[in-house]
Amino acid sequence: MIFEGDDTEYWYKFEVEDQLNGWQYIYSVTAFDQGDPQNNLSSLESGPLASMQKVIPGTPPVEDEDVKIGVYPNPYYGSAYWDGNSERLRKINFFNLPAECEIVIYTLSGDIVKKIYHNQQSNGSDLRWFETFSKDGKQQMSGGEHSWDLITDNDQAIATGLYLFTVKNLNGGNIKRGKF
Repeated sequence: MIFEGDDTEYWYKFEVEDQLNGWQYIYSVTAFDQGDPQNNLSSLESGPLASMQKVIPGTPPVEDEDVKIGVYPNPYYGSAYWDGNSERLRKINFFNLPAECEIVIYTLSGDIVKKIYHNQQSNGSDLRWFETFSKDGKQQMSGGEHSWDLITDNDQAIATGLYLFTVKNLNGGNIKRGKF
């Protein structure tokens, strides 16, 4: 970054370690001055809400055919404390997804439960969990993850059990399979 009237090139980087994939974190960067003690003016700081960013860490998009696609939490426990007290507040996450793909979830008998289109910009805004806990819908996901609220295409909560899924890479046609 170069400021007007200053030929010095500035670089800023701040890394936060030990973040949990799939959890929402909120970050804000503020600026402040040193104040003016001679005129009895204290330091001023920019508002933290002005630069607030909601970030959900996870895996970046993966195009490598040898990398396995997975789901977390797996197994999923319906009574998990962090999911709230409503069926509509539940969610699982698919990870190691290609940049653009179709996720299809099946019962063991082969019935299609849900079809999900994923791209790098997918951020979960269509889920009640994000509508409740990230109302503005501006959260940023990693690009290689997609959240699902365990609600079928017929707007029903799924039953407890084992489910199968396929992920078709829409850029290469490769299909991967998994279960949760």
